[in-house]
Amino acid sequence: NTVWLQRLGPDGSPAPGWPRDGIAACTLPSLFGNSIPDGSGGAMMVWTDFRRGCITSDCYDIYGARFTAEGALAPGWAVNGNLLAPGEWRASVFADSVGGFYLISSTPGAMGFDVSYSVRRLTMDGTPAPGWTARGLVVGEYPDLRWGIRPATDEQGGVLLSWYEARGVCAVRVLPSGTVAPGWPLEGLVVSDPTLGHDTNYGIAPDGAGGGYFSFQYDYPSYVQHISADGTVAPRWPPYGFRLATTSAQYDPQLVPSSGEGAIAVWEELGGIGMRNGLFAQRFEPEGQIPTAIQLSLSRSEATQDRVVLVWDGPGAGNLTATVERRSDEGPWQSLGLASTAGADRLRFEDGNVSPGSRYGYRLAVNVGGSVSYTQETWVEVPRGYQVALAGFRPNPASGIPTVSFSLADASPARLEVLDVSGRLVESRDVGGLGAGTHALRLEGPTLRPGMYWLRLVQAGTVRATARGLLTR
Repeated sequence: NTVWLQRLGPDGSPAPGWPRDGIAACTLPSLFGNSIPDGSGGAMMVWTDFRRGCITSDCYDIYGARFTAEGALAPGWAVNGNLLAPGEWRASVFADSVGGFYLISSTPGAMGFDVSYSVRRLTMDGTPAPGWTARGLVVGEYPDLRWGIRPATDEQGGVLLSWYEARGVCAVRVLPSGTVAPGWPLEGLVVSDPTLGHDTNYGIAPDGAGGGYFSFQYDYPSYVQHISADGTVAPRWPPYGFRLATTSAQYDPQLVPSSGEGAIAVWEELGGIGMRNGLFAQRFEPEGQIPTAIQLSLSRSEATQDRVVLVWDGPGAGNLTATVERRSDEGPWQSLGLASTAGADRLRFEDGNVSPGSRYGYRLAVNVGGSVSYTQETWVEVPRGYQVALAGFRPNPASGIPTVSFSLADASPARLEVLDVSGRLVESRDVGGLGAGTHALRLEGPTLRPGMYWLRLVQAGTVRATARGLLTR
């Protein structure tokens, strides 16, 4: 393979003096070229090189060369490049904002993984920047292997890096002086949840204050985390970041800086096997994501005769101040109270003041910066109260001491009666004190002998329910 360099004009055609097919930066076996402007109209290019004659990972080196605006080699740079990082591969490069550049590379490991990462700061003539050695700074040295190095400027003259390994997604900040910033471990700071596993780093964006945003993915749910310049989780951010969305699958999350030290995440939404729903975006604030009400959705509602439980989900929902409002049919909205936090992305509310058989509409009033917005209205049917019912013996036929199953609508006086086939009352129990609900009553005593019986529930002198039961020995 050969790496090539081309300079294009504003119209997309080769710049004057540049061949149609570009310039071969290296004619020896090489691949994965990366280039940046050199600040003088030319370019600085680096690549992975295996001119030593084999294609195994222990034969890789990083070479580079600087080219002028006219396509000639700059002074001090050899044909086919200068050796910059012996025994390393996967080079990336970006400007250091003071006329030089950073070179990020990897030490190869088994099966295509990496052992560690190197950060070098070089001048445009290829020599180490003042205070830096030719070896640079080695980061990410930790048991096991790693993969997926991604660099970015910290916009303070230094470098932010992220990668993933067995511990999770890791990150480090390197200062312009060639040292790791205080608070950032040399082996990398774990920014993802280490208990979930299968996490992969994808995006990195500076926050403008020395820290950065890091996006990563667990299988398909994806998250973004904000780490401050001192290596701590930014205020109002959860320990392992916010989930990008509550939908089923977010893939390949990328990040770009946004105004006000924020970041914008972009990802592909997957709807199922082979189903792609499109690209989606979300903006994150430095203090944590503050979603609007429309980004919240009611994920669960449960209604019994005496209460309604509601759960809303949305990215960063746990940081919101949200008031639950309720109305009945065409009535006015009434405030019930604040929803409680049930997780980083979840709000919950329990309404214990409901009437059986009623229908209620619910919504959230979300206050962000003094501006109130509302979620979509949701209606919930409250089931009617328990009905008077008599199931009879359970099981039926019954043996030994029978148990009668029945339900009451309320705690008003009620009587359970047992009659034999001749209509004679053989057992009577007051059961109204048991209250509303389903009940089971054991009929202990010598009055019941094997045979067929009629059972009935009586309230206010009226038989409300009947059943038949068979008692065996």
